[in-house]
Amino acid sequence: MIEATFYRHVKPKLGKMKISKIKTSDIKKLSEELKKTPTLRGAQQKAKSDATPLNPRTVKKIISNLRALFNWAIKEGYIDKNLAVVGEIIKTDKNEAGRVLSDEELEKLWSLDEWQVKPRLLLFLKACYHTGARPSAIMTIQVKHINFENKTVHIRAMKQGKPYDAKVGDELLTMFKEWINEHDLVHDNFIFFPIQLYRKATTEEEKQAMKNRHTRYQGYAEHFRNIFDKHFNQNISPYDSAYRVTVYTMRRTAATKVYKKFGIVHAKKFLNHTEIDTTMKYLNIDDDMEVIDYGL
Repeated sequence: MIEATFYRHVKPKLGKMKISKIKTSDIKKLSEELKKTPTLRGAQQKAKSDATPLNPRTVKKIISNLRALFNWAIKEGYIDKNLAVVGEIIKTDKNEAGRVLSDEELEKLWSLDEWQVKPRLLLFLKACYHTGARPSAIMTIQVKHINFENKTVHIRAMKQGKPYDAKVGDELLTMFKEWINEHDLVHDNFIFFPIQLYRKATTEEEKQAMKNRHTRYQGYAEHFRNIFDKHFNQNISPYDSAYRVTVYTMRRTAATKVYKKFGIVHAKKFLNHTEIDTTMKYLNIDDDMEVIDYGL
């Protein structure tokens, strides 16, 4: 995979340069050019004029792979330091709150026809919204983590936070219950198990084994990206993250609604943040500032 990425994206730009002559500016230039590179899933399937730019995660992965090459060069004595510092080359504003959906946009989202074909995607998105948890945490929810009596879902620890029980409403609990019954899930089974592999399993033992592992988020992410791009992200660059709808939009939207209804302390608790400063950077509160009269 790394070799294919190098020959496809890196070698045409930097391949003729001695590694000791490459500068950080050259890698930054490569990054900017990669952002404009069209991605084609087979020329027979898509005309080049209709191709979309490389996904930001793909560009970051390419630069990360280049960094691995520089680490090897340091070890071999060709260079003294690694110039492929991902954080310096690919600038991202971690404090930018990102897009928050309006009530009208939420209503549109929940009523999309795509959920009729892939109901597990709707369940996943609803779980992200109602718990406020990160997608990677939602992916690991097991039947035993859902307490229908206390109306909570246990969320595993992420980043600097601790595991916690998220309070949820009847809508999500009902969806979970119907999903569990439909797929005969039990205590240790994962809610989001790999359905395609489950269907391909030939023995009952193999089928049960599939339910005891969670699916990979990458597959879900691809489906969501296509749906969001079709309905919400038309003509918005993949690099304008502040304006694009993503799965993380669910977390931001729900947290902003909690903040507006109950205040910043409840929003902090909802997001399971350790510091209110982090929560403030995460929310969109500009709309509130427009209606405040300070009386000056």
